[in-house]
Amino acid sequence: MVDAHFVSTTTTTTTTTTTTTPTTTTPTTTTTPTTTTTTPTTTTTTPTTTTTTPTTTTTTPTTTTTTPTTTTTTPTTTTTTPTTTTTTPTTTTTTPTTTTTTPTSTTTTPTTTPTTPEVCEWTRWSDCDTTCGYGIQSRTYECCSTCEPRIEVKSCKLTDCPIPSIDGGWSTWSEFSECTKTCGGGVQVRSRSCSNPAPSGGGKACPDVGYELNPCNKQECPVNGNWGEWSCCWTECSATCGSGTRSRRRQCNNPAPSGGGSDCVGSDVMTETCNEMSCGVDGGWSTWGQWSGCHQGTCAKTRKRACDNPAPSNGGMPCPGVSWQFKYCHALCCMGGVEYHTRYDIHC
Repeated sequence: MVDAHFVSTTTTTTTTTTTTTPTTTTPTTTTTPTTTTTTPTTTTTTPTTTTTTPTTTTTTPTTTTTTPTTTTTTPTTTTTTPTTTTTTPTTTTTTPTTTTTTPTSTTTTPTTTPTTPEVCEWTRWSDCDTTCGYGIQSRTYECCSTCEPRIEVKSCKLTDCPIPSIDGGWSTWSEFSECTKTCGGGVQVRSRSCSNPAPSGGGKACPDVGYELNPCNKQECPVNGNWGEWSCCWTECSATCGSGTRSRRRQCNNPAPSGGGSDCVGSDVMTETCNEMSCGVDGGWSTWGQWSGCHQGTCAKTRKRACDNPAPSNGGMPCPGVSWQFKYCHALCCMGGVEYHTRYDIHC
């Protein structure tokens, strides 16, 4: 953008006053003088301070006062020519008042001042203000020595700055965390980070590891006892009949109490009745009865006993042996049942 400057031209016109006194004054004629005021244009240009700001033009008018021409003419006839003024942006031509009397004539020529526009342009960009990475270049818009130059800037980058090689360093350890268990052996964890400083530019990572474990709460946890399964095998029944008993056991091992835990609740023995059917009663003999007398036909005598002590019942065994006995009598006893006494005692 080019800023235009115009130099204002001020023209002052001086009018000549001519007085003629004739010898004979008969009639008197007074002519009203012509007054011409010419206001030339004055332009003042303030240079623009930035590239995007438009040119501000302030025009201050200049007042030029032209002293009026006073003409006093004694002769009867007076001819007055009015003043003609022509104004252009660069050249102002003023035609002064011409007074024609007999025979005087006065002509005034105005002064003309030419203006030359000033050339404005940007300077070349400056060098980047850094040798690597991002920097700044600038240039100015110069117009005249009395104007404030405008400045324009832009970013620049010649090359990436080299990154220094930095090995990583550990930060301080954090506090240990809570134990993962309240008993039975847990762990606590603490950590650190490879950020003091962090490795960069191809530097080495931190050695070792970034965490540490610590055993804790190693004491045994209390375990309450719980019963295992009942044994599958019963003991032998205490009786074969008439209602006996048998038993089986279980163990407090599922789990067994430990670490101060409580024992199993209840008994470890289960008892039940068995062989509840009634028992069979074997028969028993009563005592033998008296021998009978000798029977003449058989020549024998007998005696009996009963299987009622006790009698067999509920499938009990009968009494063993016989329920009666016999034995032969002496032959003498078979003869009419008479008892004879010989040298031997004989009882029939």
